[in-house]
Amino acid sequence: MAHVLQLAVNKAITEANIEVILSKCRKIVGHFKHSSANSVELNNQQKLMNLTEESLIQDIPTRWNSTFDMLKRLLKHKEAVVLTLSQHNHNLQAPTAIEWEKLQKISEVLELCKYATELLGSENYISCSAILPIISHLMREFTVSECDPAYIVKFKEAFCADINNRKDNFNLNWLRAACALDPKFKKLTFLSHVEREQTWTYIGNQITSPASTIAEPEPPKKKSNLFKFNLPDSDNEEETGNNSSTELIHYKSDPTTANENVSSLEWWKVHESEYPGLSQLATKFLGTPATTVPCERLFSMAGHMINKRRSTLSPESANELLCLQNWLK
Repeated sequence: MAHVLQLAVNKAITEANIEVILSKCRKIVGHFKHSSANSVELNNQQKLMNLTEESLIQDIPTRWNSTFDMLKRLLKHKEAVVLTLSQHNHNLQAPTAIEWEKLQKISEVLELCKYATELLGSENYISCSAILPIISHLMREFTVSECDPAYIVKFKEAFCADINNRKDNFNLNWLRAACALDPKFKKLTFLSHVEREQTWTYIGNQITSPASTIAEPEPPKKKSNLFKFNLPDSDNEEETGNNSSTELIHYKSDPTTANENVSSLEWWKVHESEYPGLSQLATKFLGTPATTVPCERLFSMAGHMINKRRSTLSPESANELLCLQNWLK
């Protein structure tokens, strides 16, 4: 899902026709990063202006959010960069005032995408249930307004269109069920009335089916107070699927919700005896990560731990070391 967001961001950047400005920024960043003398000049200028001495960040096409990181650092040290380029013999031209304004507005919309990507890539809480609320939040935030300049309008329209085109590849039954089984999102305010009814019916069918015949849902395709994004208000109409059980109705009307600082799985562990059927479904649906980022972090950690000097580690010892490092962290 995070990869889908980045594909939409790349599409939006292309449609917004800001590649020329971004190319100018990349040349400036490369100018200071590839020369220690130029870097020292920039650091001296930062020191004179009482700014933190930081190097600029170069964006990488395959690294998520790196374009936003480049713009954020460049805008932070805008004055130092402009003065350094003007006072020394640098064959580079700084962006114009209009271009700096464009970069500022583009960085503001890219910041929302970075926030969403970091939420989906976290491993400290349930992330699968956050996919649809995050998508809904971004689509609402990227609604075109009258005060948006033309390039921001193109960015927002291209982003939303690309996400909508990719929705056919989402496993919506799985994602909606994960939201419904997460006490934080069980009201499903980001879905229409019909979609909410279909979701509860789907879950009700899973509960009422015999254990031996419960269909194994397909896993998602390719794929805290952190959850502070705007969602549409839900109507007050009560939805009940045709196969809703007493357990499901009780869960839907239960006023208790998971604490922001408590994992949804911990909430289900406490209420397991109250909702035995739903708790089993919650373990299945909520245990799926939104992205492969946690797994890739583990692979990177293992690569640092298992090296040439420790090549005789047994699989059991390596597993124990990885677990201990993760738990201690």
